[in-house]
Amino acid sequence: MNRGLVPEHFSAPWLIEQLQRRAEREGLWRNRVIAKGETIFGPETDCRDVFLLLSGLVKLSYLSVGGSETIKSFVFDQGIFAREYGGPEFGAYAIEGSHLVQLPQTWVLRQISESNELQRGYAQFIDWIRLRKAEREQSLLCLTPQERLVHFRETEPDLADRLPQGDIARYLGVTPIAYSRIKRRIDLQTAAMKLT
Repeated sequence: MNRGLVPEHFSAPWLIEQLQRRAEREGLWRNRVIAKGETIFGPETDCRDVFLLLSGLVKLSYLSVGGSETIKSFVFDQGIFAREYGGPEFGAYAIEGSHLVQLPQTWVLRQISESNELQRGYAQFIDWIRLRKAEREQSLLCLTPQERLVHFRETEPDLADRLPQGDIARYLGVTPIAYSRIKRRIDLQTAAMKLT
């Protein structure tokens, strides 16, 4: 997940606010409305911009050669996402109707390089992203699919309610059929515990 709401200072909303002031001065701030189901950019698109999500829900995902999807991350409510130069090519897709602003990556990097406060904020935000990636890697490598689903529901209950079940399955690294079985098993266990 790339919400970046904690810590409050130097979070995604704080970075968005700082970039908005600068972009508005230079006439670069253009709010874009993205419809549910719309592709923001595909894996084959040469896109080197930074996207500031102001509201909504976006998934970042890879497509295999065979066309199967693996979900990298979700960005929701307010967040920042971009491809790194030379990094793997993923796509970005609106799961809900969303509002975002697209800024040139070179411009964003220049703003960061020219402000000590933005440098600190960006560094802290990137550290938060790295921590989230490490937690996700550990979850995929060390937890069972059932443990991953329980953890996901506990740590992101609002997001779990907003996502299609197939996207949750792909994010957890299981097939939709396996996800349905795991979910049913957990729901039965939870119901049984409530009765005792």
